[in-house]
Amino acid sequence: MKRASFTPSLTLLGTIRPQRSIPIVTLTAGTVRYAGRFASGLQTGAAVRNGELLGTIQNDKLVTSQEQERLRMEAADAELERAKRSFTQGVVSAAEYSTYRLRAQLAHEAFAAAKRESGNSRIVAAASGALVVDKVVASGSHVDAGVTLGQIAAGGAPIIEASVAASDRDSLQVGQTAKFADGSQNGTARVVEVATAIDPTGTARVVLALTSGTAPPPGSGVSVEVALGQRDDVLTVPEDAIVVLGDGPGVFVVGGAGEGYRHYRVKSVRVETGRRAAGRIEVLSGIHDGDRVVIAGADALTDGAVVTDAEEKK
Repeated sequence: MKRASFTPSLTLLGTIRPQRSIPIVTLTAGTVRYAGRFASGLQTGAAVRNGELLGTIQNDKLVTSQEQERLRMEAADAELERAKRSFTQGVVSAAEYSTYRLRAQLAHEAFAAAKRESGNSRIVAAASGALVVDKVVASGSHVDAGVTLGQIAAGGAPIIEASVAASDRDSLQVGQTAKFADGSQNGTARVVEVATAIDPTGTARVVLALTSGTAPPPGSGVSVEVALGQRDDVLTVPEDAIVVLGDGPGVFVVGGAGEGYRHYRVKSVRVETGRRAAGRIEVLSGIHDGDRVVIAGADALTDGAVVTDAEEKK
C-alpha cells in the first residue's frame, strides 16, 4: 500500500429532461384517432413540428351539435332573406325585419361556438421538438377531457435531473464535472443546481447541464458519475480486494514470514471504506502504508491461507 492522490466520485441515477416541456392535453372527451405516422400511438423521441396535426378526438355528440347549429344557421339565413324581400316590398315592418336579422346573427354565433368546440377535438403540436411519452394511449382508446397524452420537449439542450441522498448532499457543489451513460450514449455534464431542501423520501434534487456528447431521448434513465475533487495522501485498493467479513468489509493482508519462495500466509483485516472511483475504493482505516494486500482471488481465501506473490511481468 502507498498513499497517493485520489479523485473520488459519487454515482447518481438521473433522467434526461427537456429545458422546456409543453404538455399535450385533450380538450374534449372522446375516442383518440392518431395521424398516420402515429398509428401505434405517440412515441418518445419522435420529432414533431409546430402546428402539426397529431390526431383527433372523435366525439359524435360534438359532430351532431355542430351539424344541428349549421342547419339552424342556414334556416335563419333563408328566413332573413325572405324577410328582407318582404321589407323592401313593404310587406313586413322594420321591427319584424330587425327580429329576423337578430335571429340570423344569433344562429351564426351559435354555429361558430359549436365549430370552435368541435375544433377542440384536434390534437395539434404547440411547438417543434421531440415527444416524451410516459404512458402510451393507444389509438381507439376513450379519453376524458384534460388527459395528458405526452409532452413536447423544447427549449434547447436537455438537462439531467437526479436525486442525491441527504447524507451525500454536502459532497455536491455547483460546477463539479460528471460523466453520464445509458448503455449506448455517453458524455460529460456539469452540476448547475443542488437543492437545499430535502424531500420526504430523504433525497435532494440535483440538476446537471450537458457539456459534451449526445444525450439519449428525454425520459431516458442515465447513470451519472460526479467527480468530487482530488484528495492527497489517500490509501485505495481495487474493488476486487474488498471481501465481506462477519463484522463488515475487510481485506486480506500478507504476513511478513514466508512459507517458501514467494509464498506467504494471509490474515483478514477489518477496514473502513470511503468513496469510490475508477474501480478503486478509499480505505479510511484498518491498513497502513507498506502493507501488502491481496488484490486478486481474495473471495476464495480464509485466515492462514497461503498465497503466491505473482511475479512482475518483464
